[in-house]
Amino acid sequence: MNLTRSILVLVMLLMCNLTHAQFGVTISQVSPNGEIGQYFKKAPAVSVYTMFDEDNWRGRAGIFYARLSPRIDSAPVYMVKEDGGTTTIIPGYLVNHNMGMGYIFIDYSYRVVKVKPVGLYLGAGMMAGMARVAYDREFEAVLTESVNRNMFIGGFKVFSMLNYKINHHFDVFGEAGCNLTLNTKYTSLLHYTFGVGFAYTIKAEK
Repeated sequence: MNLTRSILVLVMLLMCNLTHAQFGVTISQVSPNGEIGQYFKKAPAVSVYTMFDEDNWRGRAGIFYARLSPRIDSAPVYMVKEDGGTTTIIPGYLVNHNMGMGYIFIDYSYRVVKVKPVGLYLGAGMMAGMARVAYDREFEAVLTESVNRNMFIGGFKVFSMLNYKINHHFDVFGEAGCNLTLNTKYTSLLHYTFGVGFAYTIKAEK
């Protein structure tokens, strides 16, 4: 089943099962790694989504948002200036401000272990959205700038979910995931999420 068809199937199932629709919220901690891990520290995040269960499959579609704070007040940087065959290294500094990251996502997971009322799911998904970064840079008497930049981000994730069914209406679960996105400059933004959440079924089948 190709990606486009998978998305259409998920949307159709969500619409057809509206009377039995499930809505969920997950509160997690984002642990940035890679390039953004150098400059930004761990931060809380929230996901809100609708989902469906079909046999051992679970599908979700929703939105994710996190706001990352800088790890340090400022970081040393440098500029290379070439003039008439002469290369000069100009020292400077970089001050990062908060980084906001929000995207829509869609994912599928499969229940690999079922011991009522507990289920273990393994899944994968994709996401697309925007990241906004703000920073100040200054190089000794050469350049001073304040930048607010919006970047498109898109990527994929893998995750595991341990689910506990309380009754026909409520589920609670713990979730851990690895998320890899690329922005418009082809820079990778790698972050891990660890969180807990709950789901509510509007009208459960008995």
